[in-house]
Amino acid sequence: MTCKLRIAAIVLSICLLWQGMGLFALPTSAHQERLGDSDIVYSIDELKDWLDRHYKQGGKVSLGASIHVAEGESLSLFTVGSLAISTNDFGFYVGGSVTLGSDMTVTGYGTNMPLFDIAGGGVLMMNLSSDITIIATGPYARALRLAEQAEAHFPISYLSCRISAPGWRSVAIESAAPLPLSHLLIDANGYGGRGVVSSEEVSLWLTKVDARVQPIEAPSIDIDT
Repeated sequence: MTCKLRIAAIVLSICLLWQGMGLFALPTSAHQERLGDSDIVYSIDELKDWLDRHYKQGGKVSLGASIHVAEGESLSLFTVGSLAISTNDFGFYVGGSVTLGSDMTVTGYGTNMPLFDIAGGGVLMMNLSSDITIIATGPYARALRLAEQAEAHFPISYLSCRISAPGWRSVAIESAAPLPLSHLLIDANGYGGRGVVSSEEVSLWLTKVDARVQPIEAPSIDIDT
């Protein structure tokens, strides 16, 4: 055995010894590293795989990167058990459609990008039988943003569906599309907070909006009593 081979064998033996003692872990596949015990996902495919594996029990999952739902693609955030998603400093960019179908809580900073950023032609749907909470905790945050020609379909039966941005100078919902709000609790109670900011008409039905500065800023507001 040459000197180089002896050195390599010694290094490998040390690594295996440390691994057995819990001091060192030999690398696994990238998929295992990302999803293993940490429950962190980096792509829409990894998130779909995680949802499939946690279909019955639900659980907690974090984003390690922004999740892009491309035009023509759909994503259903659904598990039978309750679901908790931490977006961290990332979010969902939706050019296709995303459905919030479970009892769930989605939290994240919302400063660099909204937790849900719905592009033109994109669609956000909330299941009418789910208890959903979306909270953007950072300063200058946006929990939900809709571009022109984006769509959002909110519940049609009353449950505790909440969209919140409690951080400094934050906005719970920002929209460049007509915004029909139904059966929602919306709040932005931090310093300078605004509940809904829209360049198009906002209609309200059985919806409560609470904010430190301005509950709703829009060219017209239609309140259905």
